[in-house]
Amino acid sequence: MTKEKTVRLYSDQNAQSRRTIDLTLRANGSIRLEAGDVGPLVERMFGDGDYEFWVTVEPDAVAALCFALLQDRFSGDANAIDHLRSFCEAEGVRCDFGSWA
Repeated sequence: MTKEKTVRLYSDQNAQSRRTIDLTLRANGSIRLEAGDVGPLVERMFGDGDYEFWVTVEPDAVAALCFALLQDRFSGDANAIDHLRSFCEAEGVRCDFGSWA
């Protein structure tokens, strides 16, 4: 089992609405990106004061998501290995660095 972890990625508020976006690594290993809108604008649009929506990536698809995100982030980066290693170290993500001369 994975320890659940949530971070707020975005928060904005104006006179008509407020939006928050949270990212959660769930205990079952899935990842959920969810947003919530509240306020008068939301009520006019949906007939309710809040609107919630999300995308969940199930555990068996997290590796494919990770691969796609890394490809998107590091394509064309001649220092991709150093950047990924530094990122993993900064975020406390276990990784192994290897080389062969």
